[in-house]
Formats: sequence, structure tokens, C-alpha cells
Amino acid sequence: MPRQRREEVCSVSGLEISFRYLCIGAGQDGESQASTLINVPLLSSRTISTSGDYNVTLGASSRIVVERNDATPANDPVVVSFSTASIGLLSSITVQHAALEISNLAGINVLTNFDIGDGGKLDLSNTINLNVASPINFTGVGGVLVVDHDLDIGLLSGIRGFDADDVISFRDIPVATSASYANGVLQVYNGTEQVARLAINGDFSGPLGVQLDGQGGINVGIGLGNGGGLPNDVNARGLHSEYILARTDLGQLYLQDQVSGRDGSTTITDGKYVLFSDGVGRFDASGVAQEVAHLYKAAFNRMADADGLEFWTNRVESGIQTERGVATGFTESDEFRNAYGSLDDLGFVQQLYRNVLGREGEQAGVENWLTLLQSGGGRDAALYGFSTSFENVVNNLSVMGDDEYGHAYRLYEAALNRAPETAGLNFWYNHLESGQSLTWVAQGFMNSDEYQQKYGGLDNGNFVEQLYQNVLGRGSDSAGFQNWMNALNSGASRADVLLGFSDSLENRIQTAEQTHDNWIFLS
Repeated sequence: MPRQRREEVCSVSGLEISFRYLCIGAGQDGESQASTLINVPLLSSRTISTSGDYNVTLGASSRIVVERNDATPANDPVVVSFSTASIGLLSSITVQHAALEISNLAGINVLTNFDIGDGGKLDLSNTINLNVASPINFTGVGGVLVVDHDLDIGLLSGIRGFDADDVISFRDIPVATSASYANGVLQVYNGTEQVARLAINGDFSGPLGVQLDGQGGINVGIGLGNGGGLPNDVNARGLHSEYILARTDLGQLYLQDQVSGRDGSTTITDGKYVLFSDGVGRFDASGVAQEVAHLYKAAFNRMADADGLEFWTNRVESGIQTERGVATGFTESDEFRNAYGSLDDLGFVQQLYRNVLGREGEQAGVENWLTLLQSGGGRDAALYGFSTSFENVVNNLSVMGDDEYGHAYRLYEAALNRAPETAGLNFWYNHLESGQSLTWVAQGFMNSDEYQQKYGGLDNGNFVEQLYQNVLGRGSDSAGFQNWMNALNSGASRADVLLGFSDSLENRIQTAEQTHDNWIFLS
């Protein structure tokens, strides 16, 4: 269908304004066959928060936002297509926590701004060109821009704000081996042949890499694929709640899509960030990032930002700072002082109860924390104590896990073949948090009367077989059974074997929903 330029006239409050559109129609005279019509008048805005196919008319100096928000149905990832679009002068389109495709029926006019926010995906792979002064701006974390290699970007347009959290996806390039960036130009190669070239302005360091996108194209970004061994960003097409994330025995990311026929399951050697349709997940093999994220939430009453999370996590993992030291750093920050600095000790403790635990403090608890502060414990000690409390960990399980909680939960189910009660789980969590070893806790379960009634009279073979049934919910396989028998016959304790079953990938997958272990959802 040939492109047609037409002039529209809008009248707002008696003022008649003429401006031009670049329109492409599906039928005669540019008439659309799209299912849902949206008309955003001059100087107005509109939000789309449900999936669908839309025919959009966007007036001059108007704005449309595609996002997943509180109004979105629970199972809707917000995947939107603009089949036809008439996009006016000085207008803007924003996509965040959602995906937007502007199809081959749409045209983009002069001075249109495209903003890709947190977890946003903008697909322009079917768009003919970007006209004069129509920039694409990466404005958040985990943005994805999908293009064809020959997208024509007009004068004064360009791609801006690309950084280490973002991805450029070339839909029409099936194979590539490397990528480089110099003098404002991204170049993609297959061997020595240049297969794509795109002008971008970015703020990033580190080697660019490429990886297959799973849909016949390739992704380009910092650390992807062959990018110097840095962690991969993983693109997932669904909501974060539709996936299982787990840590393998080797510390790798296991990712499983629970929606049949979509992304399947995979193990990613160097995965770190998972880009879901509704936000960004951060895989945490060591458990340190989860501790830092809990401290962020406790100190600032907000989720961690990606840059801050990486900074403090790296300091702890490299041995520069302890987790308690992170709490000290937070209490010395301007953000913390602005929130708590003017409060006396009582007001400080009461505010911690409200911000961290979401409730008023009970008298005995408030008095205990006041005693700590007045005996020289320091506000960083109080912050760290609230952050690592069992109550805080449980309150945040929908968005982040905790290593000690995950171990305690899995051992409970493995040893006793039942879900833990709160008091018991709290008891074993606190032992792990205070520094007790996993083997010590496993032995503690084995010493209990309840455990002895289930396993006490069994020989080694029946003990292993019962673990298969109780922990994994299946009978043993011959190779696995023999491996565990060899371990016991070579001197391994039953506590070691119990811990091995408890921490196996198979059991981590089965308990992932209850523990949220080893990852954080940065909403």
C-alpha cells in the first residue's frame, strides 16, 4: 500500500489548527481495518493497559502510554499492536512494562518521540522509516528495541540513552558472531561480513555481544553471548509470575516458562537479568543481591535501583564490605538522613516498624530496639536487624527471596514431608541467619522425634528410596539411587544426603513458588 500524505484539521476550544500526518491505510482512502479505534485529541494523553490490536490517531502535541499497571488484568502481559497509526506533530509514545509493535501499516511523522521505559519493548521491525527529528529514547532499565537492519532513521532522529541494561534486537538477521560500537555507530558482523549498522548514542562500557533471540533474529547488548563472558540478559515473553527461576548445583540460572509452547525451559551459564513483559528480574546465585535488596527496601522503603544494587552487591561479593557495612553506608546516605535524620530514637524505631514491617511496633519489641540504640548499637545495627528479620523476609517473598529462608523451608519439607509451620520455620531460619551450618540444621531435623518416626528404622537403601518419594515425589532412578548409596557407603552422613536432596535443582524447582529463592523482581 503506497504511503499517502493528508492534512487533518482539529478544533479545540474554538481554535482551528492544521497539521500533517503521514498515514498508511489498509483500504481505500487510508481507512483502517483495525479492531479498536483510539483517538487522542490535540494536547491530550491516553494510556493503553490491556493487550490488543489498535487503530490509533494521535493528535499534535499529544501522548499515548502503553504500560502494564494496576488496571491491567492479572494474566495480561500487555502486548499491543498499532495496525494503523496517524501520529501527529510533536506527539510522543511511551512503552513500559509492556510490548508495543507498530506494524507495517503505520507511519511515523515528524517530531515524534518514542520513549522505552522500564521493561518496555518497542517493535519497529515492520516500520518503513523514522522521519525528521523523531528520536527513540531508552529512559529506563531493561528496554528492548526491535528493528530491521535497514531501518531508515531520518535527520535529527537517532537512538539515544542506550546503556548496559538495554538490548537492540534485529528481527531479520538470523546469524551474527560479533558486534562493536564506535563513533556513534553500532555494527554487527557475521564473521567478517557486516550484516547490520545502526546509529545510536549511548552511555555504556564493556564489550558488546550477540545472542539468538529465539524468534529467528539476534539480540545485541552489553555482555550478551560472546561479549567477554559478562552475564547474559535473558528475554522472556511472558509475565514474571509465569516463570520458575532456580539456581542449579553449579550456580547457573534455570528458567522455565510455565505457559506451554512459548519459551520452554533452559539453563543459562552466565545469566543475570531476565527481561519479562512486566518488569525485570535479577538472578542471584550467591544470595548477596537478595540481602542488599532487603536492605534497600528497609532503609528507603523502595525497591533497589539496578545500578545501586550492582554497586553494593559487588562490594560484598568482592570482600570490600560486609552486609552490615552496606547497612552502615545506607544510614550515612542523604536519602536515609532525609527520611530518618530528624527523628529521635523512639521515632526512628517506630518509623522502621512502619516502613519495614508495615505495622506499629509492639511495646516489648520497641523497648528492645531502644535498648540496643541507647547502649551504643547504632542505627545501622537496627536497620540491619529489621532487614534480616524473619517477618521482613516473609513480607517480601512475592518480589525477593532469601538464602537462609530458602534453605530452611526446603529442609523442613525434605526432612518432615510437610509444609513448615511459622514458628518452626522462624526457629531454623534464625539459626541459619546467626551462622549455623546447613549440615548442623539438617542434623537438627534428623534428631527430632517427628523425623525419627519417619526414617529412624530404615536401612540406607530404604532411607534413600523414602527421600525420593518424600522430597521429589517420585521413585528413584537407578543411577541416582546408586550414587547416593555409594556416598553413604563411602562415609557421607545421612544429614549430608538429606541436604543433597533438599538443595537439588529438582527440589528447588518444586519449591520455587514458596521461596522465591535466588532472584529479585525489580518491578
